[in-house]
Amino acid sequence: MERIEKVRKAVVLKGRQTTLLRQSGIIIIANVPLTWKTYPSQRVHNFMTKEPPEHTGLPHYGDPPIVEVACGIVFEPLPQLKAPHLGLLWDKIRTNYPKCNHAPPLGTPLITDSVGLPWPRIWFVDEEGNHLIQVQPNRLHFNWRKMSEDEEYPTYKKLIASFKETFELFSGFVSEFSLGPLKPMECELVYINHIPKGTAWNSVADVNNIFPDLTWRSDTDRFLSEPSNITWSTSFRLPEDKGTLKVTVRETARPIDKLPLLRFELLTRGLGEDKSMDAIWNWFELAHEWIVLGFSDLTDPKTQTDIWKRL
Repeated sequence: MERIEKVRKAVVLKGRQTTLLRQSGIIIIANVPLTWKTYPSQRVHNFMTKEPPEHTGLPHYGDPPIVEVACGIVFEPLPQLKAPHLGLLWDKIRTNYPKCNHAPPLGTPLITDSVGLPWPRIWFVDEEGNHLIQVQPNRLHFNWRKMSEDEEYPTYKKLIASFKETFELFSGFVSEFSLGPLKPMECELVYINHIPKGTAWNSVADVNNIFPDLTWRSDTDRFLSEPSNITWSTSFRLPEDKGTLKVTVRETARPIDKLPLLRFELLTRGLGEDKSMDAIWNWFELAHEWIVLGFSDLTDPKTQTDIWKRL
C-alpha cells in the first residue's frame, strides 16, 4: 500500500531523461517536462493491483484508433529447421497467403549452422495485405494491419482464433518434418494505435486532452518554448509474475501523407512458469484484458466517448 500511496501524489517531472518509479513500473520521459497527475483511488484499485475490476465485461469502441494487432509466441530455436522447410510451409498456406517477403529478424539474430549467416524473418501475406504470418526459427507471429481508412478492426476474438489456427498448423508442420520439439518460452500481444493531429490535439500542449496524466505547463514566463515532439514510456507488471505491459507514446508521421500523429503502443510480453498450451491461451486473455483496461485507464474519457465512440 505504501507504494500505491506514492502514486496518488502529483509529481512534476523536470529536465531530460527523467525517471520516476511508479509502483513496479518505470516512467521514462524524454525531451518534455510533464506532470503525472493524481490517481483516483478507484483507478489505483482496478488497474494497479492484482484485483480485477468490479465491472463486468471490457470497454468497446465503435471507432477505435487501432491500426495493428500482433500475437506471437517465442520458442526455443528449432534445431532441424532449414531454409527449404519454409518453402514447404508456404505450400500449406499459399492459397490464403500468396505473397512472401523477407524482413529483419526479431530479437537477437540466429545464425545458421551451415553457412554462418543470420536467419531472416519470413512474412507470408494475404492478398489484401492486412493479414500476415511471420516465421523465424524461434518465433511465430500473426498480424492484422489496417490498410484503409474504412477498414474495421475485426475484434480480438476473431484475431486470437486465427492465431490459434495458425499455431496449430505450424505445430503440426514441425511434428510432420521432425524439426525438433516445440518448446514455448514467451508470448507477446501488441496493440498499435494512431491518433492523427487534429484529433483532440494540435500540439504537445494539447496532449493531456488525450492522455490526462501528461501535461505541459504553459507558463508565460518559462524559459523553454513548447517542445517540438514527445516521447513517453512506462511499464507495469502483470499479476503473478506473468510478464509486463509496456506503454509507449511518441510523435511520428503517417507514411502516406506525412500527417503528424501520436503512435500509442501497448505491448504485453511474458508467460509465467506454466508453459502448457492452456496456460498460453489463458495468458493471451490476461494480456488482452490489461491492454484494453490500460488503454481506457490512460486515455481521456471524453475523447473515448466523442472520438472513439466508446459504447
